[in-house]
Amino acid sequence: MIASTLDRYVLAKELLELKARISIIENETALSATFLRKAFYDMHQKSPPSGPLVNSPSFLLRNFVRLKEATLFVFFYRVQKTTDLGLRRSIMAYQRYASYIETLTKAQPMIDYSSAYMIVKWVESGEVKLVRCGHCRSAMLLVSTKGRASVCCVCGEDN
Repeated sequence: MIASTLDRYVLAKELLELKARISIIENETALSATFLRKAFYDMHQKSPPSGPLVNSPSFLLRNFVRLKEATLFVFFYRVQKTTDLGLRRSIMAYQRYASYIETLTKAQPMIDYSSAYMIVKWVESGEVKLVRCGHCRSAMLLVSTKGRASVCCVCGEDN
């Protein structure tokens, strides 16, 4: 169900601030892509990101740092204290994750909001799960298409 007009514009503004893909904003707010592209340009003084969204959770496994940051984002998504599901919850979790990464490393996060949006979709569908390592009990992401792992990548290298 589409929210009131004002709510849709507020949501679009938040997503534009996070530099979300226009296709995501258009899908979630039902605002026109032309309007959103112009608003993105006005806000950031550059064209919005283009290209397809990441369509497989296996992209998380290609880079260890990205996997760690994705795990952190999913952790923040899971512990978010809100009754909201989906989009609002993912925005708050992403803001918390990005703030944490920027404070800790003084660098930009490896996961952009559009990728975080897709990670939430995979978490909600069960393709990606946040589980505990069987050895050290730390949190780890498990991509269901890649089989069952009982230990995280760090503990797996030690054995």
